[in-house]
Amino acid sequence: MQAGDTCYIREGIYHETIELYETHGKFTSPITFKAYKNENVVLDGTELIKTNWKKYKGDIYKAKIKKDIWQLFVDKKSMTSARWPNGNWYDGSVWDKTKSMAWPEKEKSSYGHHFNKELALINEDLTGAIILVNSGSFKTFKSNVIEHSPNTDNFKYDTKR
Repeated sequence: MQAGDTCYIREGIYHETIELYETHGKFTSPITFKAYKNENVVLDGTELIKTNWKKYKGDIYKAKIKKDIWQLFVDKKSMTSARWPNGNWYDGSVWDKTKSMAWPEKEKSSYGHHFNKELALINEDLTGAIILVNSGSFKTFKSNVIEHSPNTDNFKYDTKR
C-alpha cells in the first residue's frame, strides 16, 4: 500500500493482529482503512477464554487460565475485578465515589494502615489482595494488603513502592 490508497474491509468480526510495516501515508494523502460499503466491520482485540468455569459462591465464578488478563467481558459487558466496596462499569456505579470507595476512619487510620468499620462485615481474609490507595489529591497508587483477618475493621498495606 502507498499514500492515498484505501483498504476496504469486508463484513465480519476480526480477532487477528494487524501488523503494518513500512506503510506510510502523507498528510494530504493518507492510507485509509474502512468498511466495505453497507457492511459492518468489528476489529476485536479480545480472546475467548476456553476453560471450565466453576461456581464459587453466589454469583461468583472462578477459573484457572494461563494468561494474565486485565479486562474481562461476559455477554459483551465489561466486568469489574472483585472489589470492595462493589462498583460496576456496566451500570456506572463505579463512578459514584460515595458508594464505590472505602473511606478510612481518619482518627484511627494512618499511611499503611486502613480502618473502616464496614470491613468487619467481610468474612474473608484479604491478605494478598491488590488495593488502589487514594492517599490524597493526585496520590493514587496500587499496593497489596499485607495483613488482615476476617471480620476485623482494619488492614495493613505495603507502603514500599
